[in-house]
Amino acid sequence: MKPFRFTLETVLTLRAREEEAAKETYAKAVQERTRATAALNEARGELEAYHQALADTRQGTSYRHEQMLFLNALRSQQAACQRLAGKLLEAEHALEGCRKALLAAHQRHESLVRLKETQLRAYRATCQREEEATVADLITARYAMNLNEQGA
Repeated sequence: MKPFRFTLETVLTLRAREEEAAKETYAKAVQERTRATAALNEARGELEAYHQALADTRQGTSYRHEQMLFLNALRSQQAACQRLAGKLLEAEHALEGCRKALLAAHQRHESLVRLKETQLRAYRATCQREEEATVADLITARYAMNLNEQGA
């Protein structure tokens, strides 16, 4: 019998490559979200430090222009936090898109893997049946030869 040959092997290889590419893209999206989260947390920490500095200057004796400087820095930092929150939201949307693409690529690849396994099981079952038929034919032929020898 001919050896097993999966006719869609090249498609299976292509789907495996697509899945690997989707995994890499997903990993990059996770890294980007992590970076955006870290940047936002850092900016929020700085904002908290500005709030604390402003509160400290208001409790002590301070000049109006010092407080204005702190307020301007505070507004600037709040705007930076809003921009970073927007970037984080974009990164999360991109991550969700990459996750969906990865799942789709994985499903396409797994469907071909299952098809190959099914065809391989069918091939092995056919081989088993043919081998059993060959053995049965040998046994029958040997039995017939013994009958001919005994009858002659």
